Amino acid sequence: MKRDLLKSQLIRIVAIAFFPVALLSCSNEADTVEKDKQFCKCLEVTGELNEFSAKMFDKETRIEDAQKMRSLRGARTKECKDYQEMSGKELSKRQALCK
Repeated sequence: MKRDLLKSQLIRIVAIAFFPVALLSCSNEADTVEKDKQFCKCLEVTGELNEFSAKMFDKETRIEDAQKMRSLRGARTKECKDYQEMSGKELSKRQALCK
């Protein structure tokens, strides 16, 4: 009986001591973001798509233009798929590192 009590108290002490360390390591990890080359490529492709879309408003659309638009959208989908559900704060941090 005493042994079980000591064991549960020891587990509680270890858990309480470990919890702040785990929190600190998680918070530091979230604040440090390294340059993500794939994200930078995502921004580049998105910029190309935006520029091309803006040009499309000023002229008649040709078949070649529609094909290029589909191609750019496909490239954007491929390059940006990992960032679809990322928070705005995280996206801003990564964008700042691409400049």
